[in-house]
Amino acid sequence: MMNAQILSALSEKLDTAVSLLEEIYRAISAPVPSETSSQEPGFVEVSGMEAPWVVDGLVWDGKSEVADETELTGFLGFNPNGKTGGKSWCAGFWIPILRALGFDVSNLDLRAVSYENFGYALDIDCNLAVDALMELIPDGAILVFQPDPDGEFPISHIGVKVDGNKLFGGNQGDKAKRSNLLWYLQHAKLTAIRCPDGYKLV
Repeated sequence: MMNAQILSALSEKLDTAVSLLEEIYRAISAPVPSETSSQEPGFVEVSGMEAPWVVDGLVWDGKSEVADETELTGFLGFNPNGKTGGKSWCAGFWIPILRALGFDVSNLDLRAVSYENFGYALDIDCNLAVDALMELIPDGAILVFQPDPDGEFPISHIGVKVDGNKLFGGNQGDKAKRSNLLWYLQHAKLTAIRCPDGYKLV
């Protein structure tokens, strides 16, 4: 009789232990909410200066269409040296970079305006005051400029915002380099603020 009571008590304890273990298993098997659950589906959140097109573009920082004509010609696929009959290359500079990263560049060409429909538009009004644009545009954004009807410089250009207040791109002073973004915003008309598909600048 005593053995039967002991066995019964042990059986109850085992049942309790099994139930507890099942609860623990369910708890540890449940999906853990992602720390990036606020991230939009299908988008990779990236800090602007760490965006792959920025990182790969800055490799060419300081390259000159004159001193580095041969190297740039091989990279761009055309001669960028205006002194030897080369072509304007601000738009052409980004095509091999974006292509190598797997983006669709089939609608891009050597015109800055061709980037106005590249990727997707950031939700920032291009007609905001210059100070607001400097603050709101994130690093990594692709900026397209066209001549300002009231301006004195016939600027058609495309570059990427970097370092918080710079515009980086090709054919800036005959080089790939950082320039003063404020100057472009003051002397040209900003017509597009774009980001490559699949990325969200943060």
